[in-house]
Amino acid sequence: MHDITTIHSSGADKPDYLNTGLGLSVSLDNVPSQGYLSDPVEEWEIFYKENHSIIPSYEGPLEQLRAIYNSTKRRAAESREDLVADGLRVEDIEIPTPNGDGRIGIKLRIYKPVTEKSTDSDLPVLIYLHGGGWTLGNLDADDSVCRSACKRCNTVVVSVDYALYLLPYSVFMQTWLIQTRAPEFPYPSAILDVWESLNWVPGLIWRLSFQAAVVTRKAITGGIPISGTLLQIPVVCHRNCYPSEEYELQSMHQNKDAPLLSRAALDQFWAYYNPPNIADLQVSPLLAKDFTGFPRTFIQICGLDPLRDEGLAYATKLWGFDVPCSVVVYPGLPHGFNAFTELPAAKAYHEDMLKGLDELISGEIANGIRNYHGK
Repeated sequence: MHDITTIHSSGADKPDYLNTGLGLSVSLDNVPSQGYLSDPVEEWEIFYKENHSIIPSYEGPLEQLRAIYNSTKRRAAESREDLVADGLRVEDIEIPTPNGDGRIGIKLRIYKPVTEKSTDSDLPVLIYLHGGGWTLGNLDADDSVCRSACKRCNTVVVSVDYALYLLPYSVFMQTWLIQTRAPEFPYPSAILDVWESLNWVPGLIWRLSFQAAVVTRKAITGGIPISGTLLQIPVVCHRNCYPSEEYELQSMHQNKDAPLLSRAALDQFWAYYNPPNIADLQVSPLLAKDFTGFPRTFIQICGLDPLRDEGLAYATKLWGFDVPCSVVVYPGLPHGFNAFTELPAAKAYHEDMLKGLDELISGEIANGIRNYHGK
């Protein structure tokens, strides 16, 4: 039997750091108590008011969404103060696709730190999967993040250009050419591509996955060693099959009109992904009943995000099976705020990610929840 600690919403009871300890879980039975995590914070309110014109909404035609996403990511990369150019080697390769869907191969970008003390075989490997609702993103979008993780954490990074939902024609977007072709690639093409990439990494015992709750479960059942999982503002369950008997997941309603990523935008991304069975564990891993043997996990969650409560519920599931899990919550900040690198919170988010990766590699992970408190 696990001890239960409830996070309360009032005054001094708001958690700064809730140390769960192994065998201790966080109760989300009263999920509205998480509502304060959506409360406005001055840092975002001021930034939003002064920069409203550059803050996108991810609702609309797919061509428009890709143009907006690429522009936002490009702006973030160009404004980074710590862009890493030296001390690493970067190589683009292709591996065969197993899907038989007409594509030539799966593109990978491999980042290797240049070090005199270690060979590649001595280093941990991060399998990096970009975000974008199974529809947006590419190898260039998160290149600066991969470079930083490689250099700062002395880690080989393998970034996967997995199959997206694609339009059956070529679309020019600003200065980027997105070459798309029929047939389209909805579920499960992305999972199959990532799985093939994971299997491709040769002779590695030490692996981590990034943003990949689904792939982690598949790897465990397939006997592939995953040493840690890093999940950034993850989607882990379709909202039409939320486990309401276990959790009262309110953020999808509370934050339905949130900036950047609204509930309507999420519904649109799910429609593009189009899984035939939304309750399949490859689609909604939160529904799994057993997390035995899962690797240590680091999760970042936004307070003003429709996905907030399912991320917290996923951490609770892990704690219930004595899986070490560290969670950082960013109250009052929306999904994707980290793209605006001038925000102190965005800098903290990036540093937290690197610290979390270091903790996953070392095995000395802080087990519990911590809230970001601003500048």
